[in-house]
Amino acid sequence: MIDKQLKAMMDKKGLTLEKLSMLSNVPIETIRNIIYRRARNPRVDTLLALSRTLDVSMESLMGESPREEEEQLLFAYRESGEHGKKFIRAIAEIEAQWQAGVDVNEEREIPCLIPAVETSDGAAFSSFDVEHVKTACENVYMAVRLPNDHFSPRYCKNDVLLLSDKFPNEGENALFLYNHRLYFRQFHISEKGYALNTINGRGTALRFRRMDSCRLIGTCMAVQ
Repeated sequence: MIDKQLKAMMDKKGLTLEKLSMLSNVPIETIRNIIYRRARNPRVDTLLALSRTLDVSMESLMGESPREEEEQLLFAYRESGEHGKKFIRAIAEIEAQWQAGVDVNEEREIPCLIPAVETSDGAAFSSFDVEHVKTACENVYMAVRLPNDHFSPRYCKNDVLLLSDKFPNEGENALFLYNHRLYFRQFHISEKGYALNTINGRGTALRFRRMDSCRLIGTCMAVQ
């Protein structure tokens, strides 16, 4: 269904693959895979970027009714453990308050991931706790607090990285989830695929032919 919906919406707005990729910051290969049904379950951040660019809701893009989307969300919540449910509740509560009319120019609370243990390269998602931090930065929805100086001198221990849900541009730093571990990496595109390079040479670079091999958590927009 999503392949037909996406193609129809692109045709309605007169957008080519190249133009939609440029406007949404979604790789053209990803969009092509969706249209030709090679990617049957696109990531949420991909769908969000495309729907915002096309000025439609995610459920419209997916050809679903709001009720179907709510039922899927409820099912995912019920299937999550207590760790996952805690994150879902934290984000949902903050988003609901924001949608209720919080002025984006005023400070607001967003969920902040807190590693429970120090790690040198990549941290198990299950080891993170969540708290709330205040920020006046626009277009960010989540944060992560660094537990050490692993990314110095650019980032230091206890820095709070503010994350946007937009897909990273070439050279931007972002938080990714791969094999149940979170990695803070610099995003690069090469002829052979995609590279998530280390920030300062410490750790191991991650390389993928396709970006649906991992999940984007957020692109770093600011530090506080």
